[in-house]
Formats: sequence, structure tokens, C-alpha cells
Amino acid sequence: MPSRKLRLVHELCHSRASLERRASTALGTRSTKVIPCRNVPAVRSVKFILAYSLGLIRDSHARRHTMFYTTLASVMLLFIGSVLIDRVLREHPLWFVAWWGLCAWLMVASLLLALFDILMIRSAARKARRDLARKVLAQEPDDHPS
Repeated sequence: MPSRKLRLVHELCHSRASLERRASTALGTRSTKVIPCRNVPAVRSVKFILAYSLGLIRDSHARRHTMFYTTLASVMLLFIGSVLIDRVLREHPLWFVAWWGLCAWLMVASLLLALFDILMIRSAARKARRDLARKVLAQEPDDHPS
């Protein structure tokens, strides 16, 4: 039985193929060529990205590890770019923009993961509070010691 992630990728691939067929019909090209999902490298990368994203959303341990390593990589890029290869980056404006863009992208990704983690923690705490309140309110008055 295929997992939920594989079903999502399969549905994505088939919906893309049906959209291509509808678009070709609407444009009057009548192309019936359908690329199989297994042979398209982009589908494999989409499959990996979906699986990795679902893993990060569901698993707090993986999310925190990813936050740690993206922050570490960003700090290392900051140090290397400002101390070791500063002169080279200043001589080549394109490299300068690419280097600091990568550093900023990693830091923004880390901050967004941290924000998502905070929201997940707050959501879990709110759920635990509601469950505790239901449990306390569901107890009969005889259960309470006087």
C-alpha cells in the first residue's frame, strides 16, 4: 500500500499531466504525449522536496536539527565572507551579491523554521491545556477530596 507522501506525488504528477492535456486541447494542438512520472527528473526532485518538507513539518527533532545546521552554515558563511574572502568578494560584485544572498537566505530559512517551531509549541500547549480542562471538568464532584 503506497504511503501518503507517494500518493500526493502521484496525484501531483497526474494532475499536471491532465492540465497539460486540457491546455493543449484548449490551444488546439491536440498533443496526446504524456510524460511518465517515473522518467522525469523534476518529479523526483519534487518528490524529495515534498517528503523533506512533510518531515520538517511533522518532526520537531528534524526541524530543530535543520534550524541548527542552517544557522551554523549561515554563521560560517558570514565569518568566511567577512574575514577570509572579503577582498575577493569586493572585487567581483556578482559573487558578492550571490555570497551574501545565500547567507541571508539561510538565515531567513532558519528564522522561518524557528517561528514555525514556536507556533507548533504554542499549539501543542494550547491543546494540552484544553485536554486538561476537559479532564478536570469531566470529573464528578465526588472524586475531589474535601
